Amino acid sequence: MIRIFKIFSIISAGFILAFTSHASILYSDDFNVEHGGAGALNFTGFSKGWAVTKGSVDLIGNGFYDFFPGNGLFIDLDGTTGHAGTLTSTRLHL
Repeated sequence: MIRIFKIFSIISAGFILAFTSHASILYSDDFNVEHGGAGALNFTGFSKGWAVTKGSVDLIGNGFYDFFPGNGLFIDLDGTTGHAGTLTSTRLHL
């Protein structure tokens, strides 16, 4: 019985290792220059190739609703209007 369990454990570990995948960064950008470096609620005025296509997004950070201090500006895709936003790149098409 112990021998069968060991064989099953080895086979299971092999399947887990075989199907493990690694995430890759396809594109990286930051929002630190948006809105003069200050946060804003319901922000739509992106200057670096981004557009809000649905709902609303908030530009937060740098002391404005800053959940991760010291990391610059970032986007809250839930927005403050109750309608989650969709942020789309206007310059990158994968």
